[in-house]
Amino acid sequence: MRQITDPILAGLLEAAPDAMVCVDSDGRIVLVNAQAERLFGYPREELSGQPVEILIPDAVKAGHPALRAGYAADPRPRPMGAGLELSARRRDGTTFPAEISLSALDTDQGLLVSAAVRDVTRHRQADARFRGLLEAAPDATVCVDSDGRIVLVNAQAERLFGYPRKELSGQPVEILIPDAVKAAAMAPPSPPRFPCPPSTPTRACWYPPPSATSPSSGRPHWPRRCWHRSSSPPMTR
Repeated sequence: MRQITDPILAGLLEAAPDAMVCVDSDGRIVLVNAQAERLFGYPREELSGQPVEILIPDAVKAGHPALRAGYAADPRPRPMGAGLELSARRRDGTTFPAEISLSALDTDQGLLVSAAVRDVTRHRQADARFRGLLEAAPDATVCVDSDGRIVLVNAQAERLFGYPRKELSGQPVEILIPDAVKAAAMAPPSPPRFPCPPSTPTRACWYPPPSATSPSSGRPHWPRRCWHRSSSPPMTR
């Protein structure tokens, strides 16, 4: 296994919170940290020089060399298998759900790819419990992200709205809102309404739609108009 001579680099690698596995251009392991030893159950000496596929479940091992070649053609920091549920393999043959982030380093010996591997078993279990509670809810439930796009619905929502959940995923939530209500939601905000000062108890005030934009703030400007309660023509204040 390639030795790290830089004590700062060695310290950073060992202090990393995730298991780190570094692989050369041939797909062979050249470096791991202590977290990787604990996570995968291999001593680092045993991993040295092994193909990285030793850490990949048998079911997907055959297709991994092609994925490695694809990353080498465009080596940039990114999550591995974005949108997919990934797994890794321990020394005893058991597997665990994993999140893997890839990055590359160009060295004198060629391209090195580092993989930060995190066991997300507890996260997946919590997610499964949440989904179970969601499916057991008596009402239709729709979960939306910060951009207003649907990310999760339950079976009751499928039955209520008539959409399969795959069709709803990623759609703006407005797809479930009637057109009339949707148009009202897009209408300009109502102007503020405040009473006239106490010094003018016989006057009423109103704010028509904005006639201009305030040059100082760039926001709509509502000119206040007041008129005597016994008269109708308003006077702009």
